Amino acid sequence: MEFEEFKEQIKADLPSMLPEHLKNAKIMNHEVEKLQGVSYSGIVIRQEDESISPTINITAAFQKYELGMPYEDALKEIADLVETGLDYTPDMNLSELQDYSKMRDKLCVQVVETERNRERLKSLPHKELEDMSMVYRIDLGSSKEGNSSILITNQLLNVYGISEEQLHQDAMEVAPIGHPFVIKPMSEVIKEIMKDKDCSDEEISIIPDEVMQDERMYVASVSGGNLGAGIITYPDFMEKAAERVGGDFFILPSSTHEVLLIPDDGMIDVEILRDMVRDVNDTTVVMEDKLTDSVYHYDNTAKVFELSEKFEARQRERDMGQNEKSSILKELGEKVKECAEHPPVRRSLELGEGVTI
Repeated sequence: MEFEEFKEQIKADLPSMLPEHLKNAKIMNHEVEKLQGVSYSGIVIRQEDESISPTINITAAFQKYELGMPYEDALKEIADLVETGLDYTPDMNLSELQDYSKMRDKLCVQVVETERNRERLKSLPHKELEDMSMVYRIDLGSSKEGNSSILITNQLLNVYGISEEQLHQDAMEVAPIGHPFVIKPMSEVIKEIMKDKDCSDEEISIIPDEVMQDERMYVASVSGGNLGAGIITYPDFMEKAAERVGGDFFILPSSTHEVLLIPDDGMIDVEILRDMVRDVNDTTVVMEDKLTDSVYHYDNTAKVFELSEKFEARQRERDMGQNEKSSILKELGEKVKECAEHPPVRRSLELGEGVTI
């Protein structure tokens, strides 16, 4: 079967696979254009009087079918996804979703690469930050199936009847409260990853003490980790992070879910940092989670967050002739890669791009 035939056959056969209370639900086509350059063809299963329904990725199902999964197995997997998605879809009606006074306290933020998302950003309220853009979401809560959120579009902003500036101000007030940032040494994160993988204390003890005690690299995110890189937009994050790491620091965009902080001791080769970011992005980070290939710097004295290239230009102007640098970062490169290769499991229900107001 070709894709269109596969999709129509799924829509025809799916009702017979669903429980009785879903057999009369509407099954509709829905083309999803997400951030990060990700798009797919899906179907929405909506029961009567429901305003929010999950979108099932039919493109992904067809790819499995092409790789040899029997059609019956693909159909059953989709039916299971429908039941799971509906079970964990937040209980919220359209009037609540359209009431900004009820949604305001659920605001959270996400940062994405501007250039890769330029077309999508035209339909979204956003604020640029160097080569990234901050967008706004409504957090609908989490369950064992993952986090649910709705991306705020210009259309939804018009429904709310507020300005983009008001949305930004409210998000900067609410997001740090609902999703406070957490900064941990890389050594602590490595230990947590190993425990999540059910490694024994004996296996953890094999890691050299100098690695576990190393505090030259920190991981910053939110509790739970989902879309945690957005913390770099919080009003007090940079100053608090500077206190934590001991002064100026570099920011490496590990993914949309977290950033890495490296104290600037004046001896760092920034090009090695850029190589580290590019290497991790090329080998371990999925496209949907990739942030940028850039490295950033925070000057705690000048209170300036900027691309590392701009920082280097300022340094050259300030310190003409001083070009002696050595790198302490080669040994950290493998740690970054190891952490990225074993990220915590994160799942998100496809709600935000599947809602029409």
